[in-house]
Amino acid sequence: MKKLLILFLVLTLCVPLFAGCVEFTNEIYPTLGENGKWGYASYWGKWIIDPIYDDAYNFDKEDLAAVCVAGEWNWINRDGEFIFDEMFDYTYAFDENGLALVYDDELFGYAKRDGTIAVEIKYDDLGAFDGNGITYALDGNLYGYLNREGEWVIKPQFHGAGDFFADYAPVSVFGECGFIDKSGEFVIEKQFEDAYSFDESGLACVCLEGLYGYIDFEGNFVIEPTYQYAFPFGDGELASVCVDGLFGFIDKTGEIVIEPKYEMAYSFFGEAYAAVCDDDLWGYIDETGNYVIEPCYDYAEPFSSADYYYDVPYAYVELGDEWGYIDRQGEYLSKGDLLQ
Repeated sequence: MKKLLILFLVLTLCVPLFAGCVEFTNEIYPTLGENGKWGYASYWGKWIIDPIYDDAYNFDKEDLAAVCVAGEWNWINRDGEFIFDEMFDYTYAFDENGLALVYDDELFGYAKRDGTIAVEIKYDDLGAFDGNGITYALDGNLYGYLNREGEWVIKPQFHGAGDFFADYAPVSVFGECGFIDKSGEFVIEKQFEDAYSFDESGLACVCLEGLYGYIDFEGNFVIEPTYQYAFPFGDGELASVCVDGLFGFIDKTGEIVIEPKYEMAYSFFGEAYAAVCDDDLWGYIDETGNYVIEPCYDYAEPFSSADYYYDVPYAYVELGDEWGYIDRQGEYLSKGDLLQ
């Protein structure tokens, strides 16, 4: 009886310990096999989908994953079955409306999760749909705007076009840029040599008479055009600008926050670090101008937030003939690292 009581107490105490230490999951992860191919394995390392792919990405929330075979891309379900009969040169992530940009034979279109094509693959350039389901498309030599069904909502008539933000989109006609609304009417007249979309800052970066500045929704300059080049603020507090051939950073009042001293620099775009180039090498600084990743790359791009492809913020870098993705500690990332 005494032994039974001790055994009961041991089991009772151990259950919560094991329950807290072991997480049972049915998730499967891209895993590199000994044959050099990618497949999908369980948390415990058991192969669920054999390693037969040249590349493979995470399964998304709807249980589809992009995979590459012999240089061509498709999506598979958790049974390893292809969603589309045909393969594509490249596939992008599905958005919240179940559409994914696809690229094939140098043309773009949109695919649906059910294995059908939403927007015919025939456009030379194609943007991402905004919250209202509109994106720019290049048909021949002219840009217009499509809806998610592939129908023109603004017929092709522009020589350049950008994304809508707050119902404004930059377009160009014979080299002059202005901003249109969703009826296709100009709300800020053509007068600029270059123009970015408006963003979360409420400002748009534009070029007038060879110099860049920032305008508001009325088309008035909030930061006068005094820079040789400039990047948008995005959803960040600082923007990269070029003064006398060197890049530094300004705030939304136009005040210099980080002195111009870099050969090239991207804006922070809402991320913690900005990519900068000094003495032909790229690294990353914080908003105080201090290096958080020392310059050591031949090229580096801004950090992107965690997304369909990667579960942590990441940045593309190049070093010699090599390229890859790093995290905010400057460590190279593999799919295994990203899926822990």
